[in-house]
Amino acid sequence: DCLLHTPAFFEPDLLAEMSQPQAHIIPLIYLPRSTVEHTIAESVQRSSEIQIFGTDNKFWNSVAPPVDELRPGLEADEIAVSQSLATELQAAVGDELTLRFARTSGVPPDSPLGHRDDTTINLPRQTIIAILPDVGVGGLSFASSQTVPRNVFCNVSTLQEALECGAKVNAAVTLHTLSHSGKSDIEAAGNKPDGDIPIVHTGQQEQQLCLR
Repeated sequence: DCLLHTPAFFEPDLLAEMSQPQAHIIPLIYLPRSTVEHTIAESVQRSSEIQIFGTDNKFWNSVAPPVDELRPGLEADEIAVSQSLATELQAAVGDELTLRFARTSGVPPDSPLGHRDDTTINLPRQTIIAILPDVGVGGLSFASSQTVPRNVFCNVSTLQEALECGAKVNAAVTLHTLSHSGKSDIEAAGNKPDGDIPIVHTGQQEQQLCLR
């Protein structure tokens, strides 16, 4: 699989020896089964079973097709959300969301960061700067599903600070380089994707996510 997720956090340097000329491994933080809230006037729109990805500018400069407005990366308290999630929450660019996710391995329960109890961390006032189509990176998922994934992408440092995990991550994505023809090296070689080739699940269709 092109997506690696572990129960414990690890140093990104551990991924260096796994990279290959045709594929690069980009570390990230993955927080499944999260909850997102959007307050509209006196009403609170809430979505559960959300995937939160903590990314850096290397991720956004690597994916193809590119997301031009995210090439510089996400700053602290900036987020990008998938179209399906934005529609469900009735949210638009400029709106603020509150993210709620489980305290994961390695996070002390008495940390003052993020308003939390023993099991949950809350990150309020996360501003939407981009809404991503559900096809492509916006539909990134760790599992094949008949439903379209609902995703939030954050600055990885924002999540690392809230989780108090230093520079550690708990996941990674493998992105394939593109040949001069505009195809991935695997596609250019005429090989069909199989179980050994990383595939990004994007809801009802599978799509290879390639490095530019």
